[in-house]
Amino acid sequence: LAPFRKFLLNEFGTYESAWLYIPRRCQVRRELIEQNLVRVFHETEEDVREEKAILGNTPSNSAAVSGFRGKRHAKQKHLKDTKEAYRQQFEKGKTGILMKFLEKPRKRDKKIGPRKTEEAEKQSRYEELACRICDILDTETDAEKRGPDGELSVQEIFVLFERGKDADPLIKEFRDFLQAHPEYNNMENLWVALTDTYEIDMSHFTEAVERLVVKFREVK
Repeated sequence: LAPFRKFLLNEFGTYESAWLYIPRRCQVRRELIEQNLVRVFHETEEDVREEKAILGNTPSNSAAVSGFRGKRHAKQKHLKDTKEAYRQQFEKGKTGILMKFLEKPRKRDKKIGPRKTEEAEKQSRYEELACRICDILDTETDAEKRGPDGELSVQEIFVLFERGKDADPLIKEFRDFLQAHPEYNNMENLWVALTDTYEIDMSHFTEAVERLVVKFREVK
């Protein structure tokens, strides 16, 4: 597989771009998208607060600053250097946009009862936020259900990066959040995050890489 992985990098530039292409015709269960969105919200808040605390240290603690790397990013070397990316966003004042989106008071769903702890309240808020975003993005309909099909595709997610188009106010806010984000300000990285743990079935994979395999054989 090593030669084919090298071919994919030459063809697409990054594994993230390859993954955006391969499952382009797949439908991903919105429950998984929502779950991963909640994780993105939690990790973003954690990274911002941690970086803010580190940057607030005295000059004598500069080694801690230079050694910072978010917990999950130490295992994902293909992503940007998070330390530097977040620092640049702080300098541009963009991390305020991230926290404003995450902390903005929103009308609660009446079905969700009171929470006992701050952490549980935050989890509830992020789950509801992810659900509302997916409600808006899930535009393909199911004839039998007479409503959204409960799945999301690359095309439906790509709406988040189509500036200039009319959009729901929440989607506009989420676009601003993504644009300010040091990792998810491009479709490739966002798609990787939203489809984490998704497994493409063999029929879709075979169809997706058929043209690539032909080209791979030609360049071998």
